[in-house]
Amino acid sequence: NTGGTHPVRVIGIDATLGLAEIRGANDGTPLPFGDAAVLQPADPAVLLASPKVANLRPSTPAVLTQRSDSQLTLRADDLPGNIGGPLVGPGGKVIGVLTATGKALPINLAASDIAQWHGQGGTVMPLAPIPGTLVLRGSDTTTAPTGGLTIQSVSPARAPASQDSVITIQGSGFSAGAALRVHFVPLASPNGAFDGLAATQINASTLTVKVPAGRVVQDYVIQLTNGDGVVTSSRTAFTITP
Repeated sequence: NTGGTHPVRVIGIDATLGLAEIRGANDGTPLPFGDAAVLQPADPAVLLASPKVANLRPSTPAVLTQRSDSQLTLRADDLPGNIGGPLVGPGGKVIGVLTATGKALPINLAASDIAQWHGQGGTVMPLAPIPGTLVLRGSDTTTAPTGGLTIQSVSPARAPASQDSVITIQGSGFSAGAALRVHFVPLASPNGAFDGLAATQINASTLTVKVPAGRVVQDYVIQLTNGDGVVTSSRTAFTITP
C-alpha cells in the first residue's frame, strides 16, 4: 500500500478459475482465509481495496444474494477496479475473490491450488502499465513498464453495437496460449464489461478479436491477458457506438 508499482513473482496460474498467486517484494499483514460456506443469502460482507487507489473506496459493503459451490452472487456498488480484490466475511476472513461485477469465486476452490503452489519460487513477470480503471496515489517510486507486452493501437477504434465487428490490436510481445483473452472494461461505469470472442494471435505484434453485437454504448479500456498469462491494458479508449 505504498502507491508505487513494482514487478512481482507469479507463483502459479489457474486459467480455469481465473486465479493466480503472486508474491511481492514488500511483506504485509496477511488476511486469514475463511470458509465461504458460512455466508448465506442476505448475509453482509465487505469488498476491500488498497487505500492507495484513489478512485476506489477502501471498503465496499456487499450482500450475498445467491450462492453455489462455484460462485457467490453479490449485491454491491462495486467497480471494475475491485475485480481481483478480496471479499471478507465474518471474523475478517477472506471468503472469496471478486472475479466480475457482482460475482466472486469462493476461496475454498483455491485451496488445492494454494497447497500445490506452496514453497515454489515462482517466475518474475514483466510489469504491465497500470489499468485505466485504477488511479494510484502515494509517494513511492514506480518501476517503469518493461518493453515486453504492450498495446499500441486498436483498429478500428469504434464499432457499432448493432453488429459483430472484428478489430485488430497492434502492439508487442503477443503470444498464443490457453490464457489468451481480450477483456473490455468500461471507463466510467461499473456495468457492461465483456470478453471479446475468438482472440487470435497473428504474430508477435498483431492480434484480432471479435466484438459481439449488443454491447453497451460507451468507452472501454482493452485489457489483454497474453497467452502466457501476463496482463496489460490499453491507454486509449475503444468505443461502442449506437
